Amino acid sequence: MRSIARLLAATVCLAAPGLGLSGCESTPATRDSAESRIDAAVATLETMIRRDPSIREAIDDAHGHVVFSTVGSGALIVGGEGGGGIVFEGGRPWGTATLAKGSIGLQI
Repeated sequence: MRSIARLLAATVCLAAPGLGLSGCESTPATRDSAESRIDAAVATLETMIRRDPSIREAIDDAHGHVVFSTVGSGALIVGGEGGGGIVFEGGRPWGTATLAKGSIGLQI
């Protein structure tokens, strides 16, 4: 039992810095990278609207919205999720957003 507690404590100590940094993101490195992320967000939004046209009305009535075109996750003892998105204001790209989550313990 003591060895399991030590293993868990070591895992937490090693993983904690990585979980803290997972939410840090700067602006895209290049203009091509930024345009690629915007294109992916627009394509994702168009797909969502095709599947559920009522989304269009909600977006048109909103001051702004965020589209996360990709969100990834992984877990064993330490879990994490993250993704990058584009913030739209008035239907135009305004900035970037980051989604990050970490967890420690039994991953089900």
